[in-house]
Amino acid sequence: MGGTVLACDSPYGQFWGLSMATPQAAHSHSANINQADRHLRARPTPGIIPADDGRQGLDRALQISARLQTTLEVDKLVSIYAQEIKSSVSCHSVSYHHPEQGYSITLGEIARHTCNYRLMVNGQYLGEMTFTRKRKFSQGESQVLEGLLCGLVYPLRSALLYTQALKAAFSDPLTGINNHSTMSSTLKREVELARRHDMPLSVIMLDIDRFKTINDSYGHAAGDSVLCAVAGNVEQTGVRRPRAARLGAGSDVT
Repeated sequence: MGGTVLACDSPYGQFWGLSMATPQAAHSHSANINQADRHLRARPTPGIIPADDGRQGLDRALQISARLQTTLEVDKLVSIYAQEIKSSVSCHSVSYHHPEQGYSITLGEIARHTCNYRLMVNGQYLGEMTFTRKRKFSQGESQVLEGLLCGLVYPLRSALLYTQALKAAFSDPLTGINNHSTMSSTLKREVELARRHDMPLSVIMLDIDRFKTINDSYGHAAGDSVLCAVAGNVEQTGVRRPRAARLGAGSDVT
């Protein structure tokens, strides 16, 4: 089974753990852990529930993974995971953050003591999970959290890949707003809704003046910057339910 690297910043110090690894891989990695952080004692299987409860812990992680396979929505996935771990470790809040993907999810009330994990699979960064509560996490509890994260990382990776694929299919790669195809289907749906409920519908077409001159005088990189700036301003207008899209080289519609 492939290794999942967890970077843990627990109440007991920073360390790297190898989860869902073969016993041989985990044992060989323990030496690296001890060299990197001398504050921690050697553990038979770093990053995994202790050996006596290892089989039970792995079974629990697999159960959680099966539950998480029911959705490809990151928000819902984190919510399900937070509910599933309650029976194993008491937490006041569970948070997931992935700035590059635009995710910042916090469930519950943030408390003083934290256990934070940086999630990676085969070198791919999946974000960070943070658990908090009013009293400190014991070493055993932090190990349980690490083990249960084994059930999260692969469903989470699938959800992130799915979200990226959807974004690539429906968004303009330069500006990040909707593309022509998405706008066509969205406009059709909005027109039908407006007719059905007898409500007004507004469409604004924007064309950047002298855009060709900008490209010719300053280069296409400058033109791309102008397009991104215009698209960003359109999305931040504060208009209720704006649907911005790029139709052509210098046109936006909202």
